[in-house]
Amino acid sequence: MQCLKILLAGNNVFIDVSRLQRIDTAALQLLYQFQQQAEKYDIQVHWSVMSDSFQDAVSLSGLSFKMTDQPSVADNDSMENN
Repeated sequence: MQCLKILLAGNNVFIDVSRLQRIDTAALQLLYQFQQQAEKYDIQVHWSVMSDSFQDAVSLSGLSFKMTDQPSVADNDSMENN
């Protein structure tokens, strides 16, 4: 529901995964689907520098995350705050 509200708001999104220590497959798939839907709504998803754990999870999952350059956090809505 949170992801849908963020998409409907229409603002660019900043996702901080720099300190992520663990992520399960379901959560990773949710982030992937969110990014796919954001692209359909022309919403840019900006990612922080990925933690090693997040990079490993993405590599092992086979999902392809399209990472855009990291902007200033102040310029975007953070999923943590929504």
